[in-house]
Amino acid sequence: MMYSTMQYKDYVWTNNPKTINISSERDIKESIIPYCGNEFQDYGRKKRIVNGSGEFFGSDCIDQYNVLFNVFKSGTLGYLSLPNVSPFLATFKSLKIEGKPKPNVLSYSFEFWEYIKKENIDIKTFNKFHEVLENETLWDISYLYDIEIEKLLTLNKNIKNPNDLTVGERVYLE
Repeated sequence: MMYSTMQYKDYVWTNNPKTINISSERDIKESIIPYCGNEFQDYGRKKRIVNGSGEFFGSDCIDQYNVLFNVFKSGTLGYLSLPNVSPFLATFKSLKIEGKPKPNVLSYSFEFWEYIKKENIDIKTFNKFHEVLENETLWDISYLYDIEIEKLLTLNKNIKNPNDLTVGERVYLE
């Protein structure tokens, strides 16, 4: 198994957080039918919630935290990559400094929420194009829609570099 690091947008953790928790749920409603029991209605998967905690080490631990805080401040969607989990769109919901101050150690906790659009239920059926988000590459879009990169390049002759897209640019999918 390959070791992979946690990443959000362009920020890559030097050391993975000490804990990473991924919560997944389904939206299930229960109806009680008198004298017959109960029935369940499955409304699908809810967003994944990722939280955890970690530490920054060294005399520059405050600076390390501030770099992460600036990513948090941007408030825009980005791809979250976790060890052994496929990347997905998420928003950075919270970032906290935790615990007692220690010399050259800063403890923190975080939370991310997965971004799920209604169209993601069957994304290929609804969208003829994708509008580029901040820090998104053609590779991200290829993965999101399960379309080969070569096909996207053929459909989008204006794209010269798959790693250099403009926010708001339309990438045609068919």
